[in-house]
Amino acid sequence: MATSPLPTATASASKKRRSRGGTLALDEVKKLGTELLSSRSHLNHAPALLALLSPTAPLDLALEALISLQSFFVPLIPSIPSASAAANAGDAGSDPELVFGAWLRQRFDELVAALVELSVSPHSDDAIRDVALDALMDFVKLGKDGKFHSAIYHKFLYAVVHAADPVDMLLELLVSKYFKYTDIRYFTYTSLDKIANSLGSKTTGSGKDALQNGSDESKNRSSIFIHNIYNLLAHVPLMDFQKESTFDMWSTVGLSSKGENDSSKDTSTYINKKLKLKFTKAWLSFLKLPLPLDVYKEVLASIHQNVIPSMSNPSIL
Repeated sequence: MATSPLPTATASASKKRRSRGGTLALDEVKKLGTELLSSRSHLNHAPALLALLSPTAPLDLALEALISLQSFFVPLIPSIPSASAAANAGDAGSDPELVFGAWLRQRFDELVAALVELSVSPHSDDAIRDVALDALMDFVKLGKDGKFHSAIYHKFLYAVVHAADPVDMLLELLVSKYFKYTDIRYFTYTSLDKIANSLGSKTTGSGKDALQNGSDESKNRSSIFIHNIYNLLAHVPLMDFQKESTFDMWSTVGLSSKGENDSSKDTSTYINKKLKLKFTKAWLSFLKLPLPLDVYKEVLASIHQNVIPSMSNPSIL
């Protein structure tokens, strides 16, 4: 089998890319994208395009780079190795396909990180935020064998929760485009449960003592994170678990944790049960946190109507 050209990373090439990064014209960026899509011999264009995915980059260049990179990675997703497999690629000698797979994994992770930053950053233009979020959610949809790519989605929600600046525009996009899908709601609750539990471990016991005795800055950060978790939970549309019988899914497999669609479980009763359980766990984990006074008042005013009726076992409150 003929070996495919692999990306080189000489210091001079990297320096050239960095020096040109701020002066590339739009037609040059388009050419980089076209060549990247045409042949593996142009794989070194990927880092140059990735460097343009910044909230401070010129909007037209960032949009063009994003579109090219998305077009490049989408058909390759099935062949991108796991992080562990990519890390072990060096043990396989100089097999070009394994080396290419490891390179692909690294570049894809960089793309995901850039899309998360563009989606969450307050410095992003609304246009690039919209396109970046759509690209990110497309990758979430394209998990292995049609599964929801929960790891990518968790990274995204983690960044939203830990954003120091308001995320109102992003929340509006999530509500208008994505929170209508049942599997996105399900994995939103799943991730927020994990994030709230992690944050809770830092605000209870010895972690709580450290927080209370820490700086005002650390206390303010914790308060911001709790506000963000609440805003996410409050923006997920409520479902009538008694009447809901049809469910729109973002991914092919939906709520299944396996790589195939289990039609025997694809019933309204099964989905309602799973979703209600995740809803309950997410809210319970959140309510265990030391809520700021304004959040506490909002929760107290709405919990009897918006939370308790949808919990799997309200008596545990």
